[in-house]
Amino acid sequence: RSWKDVISAMQESVEVARRHMGGDIKKLNIGVLDIHKSEAYLWEYMEKFREQYPGVGLDIESERPEILHRQLMENELDVIFTVRYDMETISWTGHHMELVKETPFTVCMRADNPLVDKQVWEVKDLKECNLVMISALHLPSYNSMIVELCLKYGFFPNIVYNAQNAASQIYNLLKENDVFICDKYHKDYGSAHVISRPIKNTKSGVVMVWKNERKKYLCQFIDVVRNCRQHEQQENIQNGRMPEEEK
Repeated sequence: RSWKDVISAMQESVEVARRHMGGDIKKLNIGVLDIHKSEAYLWEYMEKFREQYPGVGLDIESERPEILHRQLMENELDVIFTVRYDMETISWTGHHMELVKETPFTVCMRADNPLVDKQVWEVKDLKECNLVMISALHLPSYNSMIVELCLKYGFFPNIVYNAQNAASQIYNLLKENDVFICDKYHKDYGSAHVISRPIKNTKSGVVMVWKNERKKYLCQFIDVVRNCRQHEQQENIQNGRMPEEEK
């Protein structure tokens, strides 16, 4: 921590030297969640952006949500991709945000769960389960989202374990009735060790958050993401597919 200012100054000096050698550095710093399969959506955006703006570099950093939030606040990152409930439960004063991917929440369980044969769950089914959560000390937005969702359906979640991060949840499904909630972009979705089922009438997904709209290359990147999303929506309409969260 005590070296932070020194390291930042060194990095700035290196960039100044590069500008003298080869002109202005064109670069965007992008942050993604370390628990997400971010390549499922970000790869397309990167490829399209590089086709249109080959002279602009993209630096991608994968971090825990609280670190991404701080780095965006401190202008170390230009834009981050995070989960939808961050948009709904965190105060992002002075920031801009946009939903880029939509999906329902998913319940992940052991193969011996009593409700494993139910293909589509409802929120009320969680009343019969033990929830493995992420500690509110580490990710309060996740904790608030789950509690509010359950209270909306008239019950308080039966929380049996609070993990320190989302990557630890899968290892704490110790009993047949233990479950955790995520969405299809979570790294453990589709794992051979858990069964995943969508939860009806719930909304999750990926949201893009940024702060400095005046940065030229950031605006261009945002336009690329928007165009990809519009193209995806048009394809869904043409093929008669409804948004995932409505299924």
